[in-house]
Amino acid sequence: MTIRNQIFAVTEDWLLANRTDSGGFTKAQLSILEVPWPPKNGWFKERTGWRITAAEKRAFESARKE
Repeated sequence: MTIRNQIFAVTEDWLLANRTDSGGFTKAQLSILEVPWPPKNGWFKERTGWRITAAEKRAFESARKE
């Protein structure tokens, strides 16, 4: 399996490690996880355990700086 076809599980630790410098998440990051804007309470727990592609993972990590 090539890296671009790999699937990653969203974990609480990974989400927390990719917060913005102010401790939140960008609209772009939430969009990658299909979280509507503005986010509602509970989105974090709902997305923990989701499966995303390697491309989505990279995009989410990059979007924290936008």
